[in-house]
Amino acid sequence: MTNVRLSSKPFEGSFNSLVDNLFTELPVFLKTEFNRGERKGLVPVNVIETEKSYQLEVVAPGFDKADFKINLDQQLLTISAEKKNEQEEENHKNIRREYSYSSFKRSFTIDEKIDAT
Repeated sequence: MTNVRLSSKPFEGSFNSLVDNLFTELPVFLKTEFNRGERKGLVPVNVIETEKSYQLEVVAPGFDKADFKINLDQQLLTISAEKKNEQEEENHKNIRREYSYSSFKRSFTIDEKIDAT
């Protein structure tokens, strides 16, 4: 005969350790973005290295080139965009409008070895 011990909360320890492991085993680059709350609505950026420069490709649907601002403050490069919905006289009635304003901001720390001027 085998004795079996039953717990009143059989999944509590397993679930807690699962959640703890999830956040302790995240890659470092994801942890910092999650901790700062920057992951929500994050605009994807590709960083490309060529022989003479670095290039950033930003995917931001709905934005025009004129909507973007690029700022360099010492070694911090910030790309941002803002678009407000302009009220235009239309010949139709909106039944539902779920968007009217969009913005984003991404910042990158540039290595001191790179000439960012």
